Amino acid sequence: MTVNSVNQQVSNGVSAQEYKQAMRHLAGAVSVITVTHQGVRGGLTATSVASVAAEPAELLVCINQSSDTWGLLEHAGQFAVNVLTAEQIAVAERFAGVGGLQGDARYGAEEWVQTKSGVWVLKSAAAALVCQVDEVILRHSHVLILGRVQEVLCQPAATVARPLVYWQGQFASVVPTGQRPTKG
Repeated sequence: MTVNSVNQQVSNGVSAQEYKQAMRHLAGAVSVITVTHQGVRGGLTATSVASVAAEPAELLVCINQSSDTWGLLEHAGQFAVNVLTAEQIAVAERFAGVGGLQGDARYGAEEWVQTKSGVWVLKSAAAALVCQVDEVILRHSHVLILGRVQEVLCQPAATVARPLVYWQGQFASVVPTGQRPTKG
């Protein structure tokens, strides 16, 4: 694992409020990041997850350095990204800390499966990607984690309900238009 620290003070003339207002227009898929270290489970809800490359399979997760989950993940060196469906709002809320739940209590009554590497994934998630931490970049209040995907679990496309997204400060879902991008 490589750690880079780039915590420079930068003034760009844009207030945090202006930035947040603009970012509310960017819909983000809702995922739950899960981690286990020495038998302690934790996790959080995230919308800052992005694909980096297909070969080798790698993704990026951004989380707040002050979260308990970061402390666990930093020591565990592995995590899972559980991509949620519109029917899993309660899971997203628990892992976001609604109700004050912490650690293992966030896992609730849903069915979780422990992978060979020891990370817990939500059995009913649209997809779950188990990752090994490849690189960590400390950036202002957040940590950018590049994870090398070690295992993928997916529901059959025909059985997956609508995806859960976060937009304009609330949960939403996507309804397909049926139109695919044209080549040209």
